Amino acid sequence: MTIDFAQAWANALSTDVDELVSLYADEFVVELGSYADSVGHAIITPDALRRELARFSNTDLHNGDGIHVFEATNYEGHERHGIIQWTWSGQHLETFRGLPAEGHKLTTVGQTFQQYDVRGKIVRETTYWADLHALKTLGVV
Repeated sequence: MTIDFAQAWANALSTDVDELVSLYADEFVVELGSYADSVGHAIITPDALRRELARFSNTDLHNGDGIHVFEATNYEGHERHGIIQWTWSGQHLETFRGLPAEGHKLTTVGQTFQQYDVRGKIVRETTYWADLHALKTLGVV
């Protein structure tokens, strides 16, 4: 894999949840958690992945879910596994982690480890991000 694949993944995450789901193998596991979370959670079905990540491809400025942009900033690895470092920005969010966020552009950084099958489909993914940047913008830290 390359930074181009990493950016295609980030673009799909930001714009098209169905395109995103197509990047995963038939059997996969996705683990999500912020650096502040002591316990994350795992996703193992396409429907659950679609439900969990659909909000990131939202295009409605007024529904409170916000507009999200992910950008892959680095990829280290090869064709069977690697780490994507990325940035995220969110605007038009009603809340962030239960805190009022209207009027703020939030940003943060994270990293995603991915493992690929022989077809290049994602079979395992573990993502962590730092909420601290966004929480600073909201004035809580």
